[in-house]
Amino acid sequence: MCGEQSNNLAALLRATKVFGALDDDEITAVVEVGHTRTFPNKALIFKKDAESNALFVILSGKVRIMNQLENDPSAIIATIGPGDLFGETSILQREPRSTFAVAFEETELFVLMRENIEALLAPENPLSVKILQGFCDLLSSRLRQTTKPASKVFHHMGEKFKSYHEAMDRINLYFASNMFYFR
Repeated sequence: MCGEQSNNLAALLRATKVFGALDDDEITAVVEVGHTRTFPNKALIFKKDAESNALFVILSGKVRIMNQLENDPSAIIATIGPGDLFGETSILQREPRSTFAVAFEETELFVLMRENIEALLAPENPLSVKILQGFCDLLSSRLRQTTKPASKVFHHMGEKFKSYHEAMDRINLYFASNMFYFR
């Protein structure tokens, strides 16, 4: 990787939650173990249930994270762009991929293979604590984003259930107070 491209990559990595706390030498160590890869528009980056062997950072382009590989808009979990990281959950859990990832336009990715991530996260590696804290920050922010819409839905449902239960209480009260008519 040429010097300017390496500097751009370092700046992009520094802007992510996972690698944001690393100093220049630590970022350089991450850049040196990864590689870049370009995917054309609509190319499958990984499929659901595939082995999780890499972590990705988007350098340019867009990626759709999907629950199904169809043209169904409801299957799209997220559309992410430059500076966004994906594939981390499967890597950390050592589980197969839970979603599909598809390039939404020509997309260049920085790829860190599982063995490189494991080396970066080795207990004796001084950067491991910073990177693990970055993963925690990333996963926590994604969890918060996921629960905000859900809490609105459940709040709305709560109002519906409240009115349903109030109606059922009135019906039960009516039947209880008028039991002699229904014998």
